[in-house]
Amino acid sequence: MNDRTDPILHQVTPVPGGLYADSSYETVLSEVRNTLGSVSAALPDADGERKAALEDFRRRLARTQTEIRPGDDDGLQAARDLCTTVRRYMGVAG
Repeated sequence: MNDRTDPILHQVTPVPGGLYADSSYETVLSEVRNTLGSVSAALPDADGERKAALEDFRRRLARTQTEIRPGDDDGLQAARDLCTTVRRYMGVAG
C-alpha cells in the first residue's frame, strides 16, 4: 500500500491509435472519468448537503460514462455540460 490519496483516473490516457483516438468521444470520455475521479476523491471529506450533492453527481457521471456514444453529438455535449457543472460546484476551474 502507498500513501497516495489522489485519484488514479486522471493519470489514465487513451491508447494512441485506439479505435476512437483523437475523437471528441475519447476527449469527453476522458473528461467524464477525470471529473468522476475528482468527485470520488472529495467524497470522504464531505458531509451533509455537499456529500449528498457529490453522491448524486457521482451517480450521474457513472451513468453518463456508460451511456455516451461516439457520434451522439447531443449526448457528448450533455456529458461536457455535466462535467462543467460538477467542476463549478466543486470550485475547480475549467
